[in-house]
Amino acid sequence: MEKTLAFAFLLCLLQTSTAFASGIKDNSNTGIRRIAMDLCESPPPDSFRITGLGPGFITVAWNPITPGDNHVLTIYRKNVSNGWDTLQTTQVNNGTTYTATGIDHSKEHKLEIRTLCSNGESGTISPPIFPPHGLILELVVGGRAPSAPQPVNDCLTPVSYLNNDWVGFRLTKTVGNTEISSLFEFVKLDSYEPVAIVKRVCDNSPLVAANEDNNWPTSISGAYPTNDYKFKIGDISGGIYKNFGVVNVEIDKSAFTVSLCPEQPIAPPHTFQFLYANSTYQENSCNNHSGNGNQTIEINNSEVLSLKVQNPVSDFLYMFFTASSFSTGNYQFVLMDINGKIVMNEKSDVPEASIAIPLPNLASGVYILRINHNGIRKNLKVYVSK
Repeated sequence: MEKTLAFAFLLCLLQTSTAFASGIKDNSNTGIRRIAMDLCESPPPDSFRITGLGPGFITVAWNPITPGDNHVLTIYRKNVSNGWDTLQTTQVNNGTTYTATGIDHSKEHKLEIRTLCSNGESGTISPPIFPPHGLILELVVGGRAPSAPQPVNDCLTPVSYLNNDWVGFRLTKTVGNTEISSLFEFVKLDSYEPVAIVKRVCDNSPLVAANEDNNWPTSISGAYPTNDYKFKIGDISGGIYKNFGVVNVEIDKSAFTVSLCPEQPIAPPHTFQFLYANSTYQENSCNNHSGNGNQTIEINNSEVLSLKVQNPVSDFLYMFFTASSFSTGNYQFVLMDINGKIVMNEKSDVPEASIAIPLPNLASGVYILRINHNGIRKNLKVYVSK
C-alpha cells in the first residue's frame, strides 16, 4: 500500500514538472532559465496627433517611447450602424509620421496606434484620435480683393461659387467716424472632397476669422482647420482675440453654391455682409483711414502676379498665369512644407502663360509655393495627393 501511494505521488510530481517546464525556455548562452512571456504590454507612443488634412488624405505624427520603435497604425471608418469598420492597418517601421490616403472627409474616422513588440505582437492601444469630418474649412490669409462686390440681401440665399469669380464677406467695425473693414474670400477646392478655404484679404486688419480654439492665421504659411461647418469672427485688441459672432457655411456641392450667414445677428459696432463679384484683383496694401468712414485700398496693377495652380497635384505642378499679368522672363519657384522646410527650389525661363514643373518625390500634404519674378512675390497653397 505504501509503495503504491509513493508511486502515485512520484507520477503526479513528474506530470506537474513537465507541464511547468513547457512554459520555460532555456537560454543556452547563459544557462539561465526564464519563463516565456506571451503578452505584449509595450505602451503606445506619446503625443499621437493630427498634423495635416487635405483632399483625400490625413497626416498624423507621434513621439516613440524608445527611438527606433516600430508601430502599427489602424484607421477606422464609421458605418451606417454607428459601428467602426477597419479601413486600413499599416506597420510603420522606425518612423514618427504617416500620411494616409483614400480618406473620405465627409465620413467620421478614428485612428489608433500601438507599439510593435519584439515577438511581433501589438502593444497597448493608444487613446483614439478623431479627425474633423463633414467640411474641412481652413482659415488662411492671401485672399483676392473683389472689384465692385455686390451684397446678398439675405445671407441665407445661396450664391454660386462656380459662376462668380469671387464669393466672400466683409466684416466692419465703426468707432466714431472711423470705419475699419476686412474682406474674406471663400474658395471651394476643385475636388469632390468637402474642403473649403476662407482667405483673409488684408493680413494687417484687426478683424479676423478664427477657429474654435480662437486661433487665426497671421502669415501665408499659417492654416487653421475648423470642425464642422462654421467658424468664429472676432476683433483683435492688444493681441487678444475677442469673439463677436459665429458664421455658418452651407454648401450644396451638386449646385455649386454656398451661403455664409452668422448664427445670430451681429451687434454694433460690428457688421457682417455676404458678397459676390465677377472680377477681382490682388491686394498690395490695405490701409484704414479715418474721416470718410470707408476703407481705402491702394493697388498698382503693374506689380501683380495673377495665376492659379491646379490642385491637388501629384507628379507635376501646373500653373496658369492670366494674360494681363504675365510677362516672360526668369521665375523662381520655391516649394516649402508647412514647417517652412524648402523641398524644391527651381529657377526657369517662362516663355508662355502656362507652365508644368516636375515635382520631387513628396509625401501627401499641404505645401506653400512661393513665386518670385522681377522683385514681385506671390504665395500659393499646393495640395499634394498620391
